[in-house]
Amino acid sequence: MDNGYLVIVDANNHRVKLFDPDLRCCSFVNLQYRPYCVGALGNELYVTLPQESAVQKLSVTYPFIFVKRKLRRKSYFKTESECLGIVSYKKDLIVSIRFSTQTATEVTEHAWQIQIMSTKGKIKRRFFNNADGSPLFHEAKYINVTPDYKEIVFSETEDNRVKCLNIKSGQITFDYAMEDPRGVTCDKNNNIYVLGKHGSIRWILADRKYVKVLLDGIKKIRFSNTLTYNKQTHSLAVPRNENKIDLYKVKNSIHDY
Repeated sequence: MDNGYLVIVDANNHRVKLFDPDLRCCSFVNLQYRPYCVGALGNELYVTLPQESAVQKLSVTYPFIFVKRKLRRKSYFKTESECLGIVSYKKDLIVSIRFSTQTATEVTEHAWQIQIMSTKGKIKRRFFNNADGSPLFHEAKYINVTPDYKEIVFSETEDNRVKCLNIKSGQITFDYAMEDPRGVTCDKNNNIYVLGKHGSIRWILADRKYVKVLLDGIKKIRFSNTLTYNKQTHSLAVPRNENKIDLYKVKNSIHDY
C-alpha cells in the first residue's frame, strides 16, 4: 500500500492479512470463499473471489493512540464471470475475467477479458479482441498497470509470454518470451518485474528494449505465484513456502548488476 503496509492473500486459510511496515501482522479477516488477488486504492482494498465471481471490499482503519490499523469487511459486488487478477487504476479498478464454456462433465474452453470497472462493479471498458477479431489474451491471471497508467502488464503462463497492452489503443505493444512467468509488478519508473520459474525474477526496463535477469531460480524452494513492489523502500516482496516472504532490495542503476 502507499503507506508502506503490506497486504497478503492467504488463500488456503481464506484470509486477508495486514502487515505493518516492520512486517508484523496487525490484523486479518476471514472470508467465506478462497481469495485470489488483492488491489489497493488508498485505504480501501479489493479482493477477487473467483469461486463466487465477486469482488470483496475491505477498508483499513486509521490508527489511534495505542490502537493499530485494522482490516474491516465492507460491501462486495458480483462480476460477470470468474475474476482473478485485480489492480487499482486511477479511481477505478482493472480486473481480469475468465469466461468458461462447460459441458455436464468438464470445462471445454476459456475466454479472457480485462475490464476497467468502477469500485462498485460498473464496467467502463472491455479489452478482449484484436482489430482482426482474434483474442487479445490466452490467459491473464496475473496483471498490473504501470504508474503512468499507459499500459496493462500481464503474463500468460501456459504460453510462456509477458505482454503489455496499451490502454489508449487497446493493442499489444510488448511481447516477451519467458519460461513460466507468473506475477508481475511495476516500480515508480515504469520498470516491470516478473516472477518466473523457481522464484527467478526478470527486470523489463521502462523503455522495453532490455530485459535483465535479477535473480536465478532456486529449484528446492517452492515460491508463491506473485510478487509486489514497495516504492518507499525500493524493494520486492516474494512469498514462498514455510510461511516466509523474501525481501529483495532493488538497486537504482542497470550498471549495478
